Formats: sequence, structure tokens, C-alpha cells
Amino acid sequence: MVSFLETVNYKYRINQDDVDRLVIQTGIILQCGNAETYLVYVKSLNLVEIFSVAPIKVPENKRLKVAKFLDFVDSVSYLGSMQLNHRDGELRCKTYFLGGENAVDMRVINDNFF
Repeated sequence: MVSFLETVNYKYRINQDDVDRLVIQTGIILQCGNAETYLVYVKSLNLVEIFSVAPIKVPENKRLKVAKFLDFVDSVSYLGSMQLNHRDGELRCKTYFLGGENAVDMRVINDNFF
């Protein structure tokens, strides 16, 4: 994952790297704020989770409509899922894939990351 981020020239920070997991933080600056992205490798499961947190909070009175829209988005999306936290209005996009002892093809990381 680090090689991938360096290949696409993304700035990143390693937040955790121990026997359990590797957590890398990166993000993108948008007009409405910064979207944070985390790449989490759970070593015991060989599982890679990539999730992005939107820089906006959905107002409480709009959350049901947004949740219905996200259900539609998920029904036509081939990769990952959009999630709305109904308590605080946070929007996330998540995806997972299996890693392994061998290097993961850069195309797999690219597809999941972008």
C-alpha cells in the first residue's frame, strides 16, 4: 500500500504499524473541506479496508432522504458501499479486499482506492 501511494504521488502518514495492523492516513482537499482516507491492513486476517470520511455532516432532518439515496447508489455500485451514521450525519465510503503474503496487484489497490 505504501508503494502504491508513492507511485501515485500521494502524501500519507502511517498512524499505526504493529503486529496487529497497519493504518495509513491520507486525504484530499475539496472545496467543501478535507476528505480523510484511511487504509487499514488487519494482518491476522490479511484484510485491507479502505474508507473515506466526507468533510460534510448531513443535517438530522435530511438523513432519511440521504440514506434512501445511498441505498440506490449502493445498488448500482460495483465496489464498496456508502454509509451514513444516523447519530452524527457522517458520510463514509468503504471497501474491502483480501491482501496476502505476496504483493497485491497495484490495479486492485488502485480500483479500491480511487
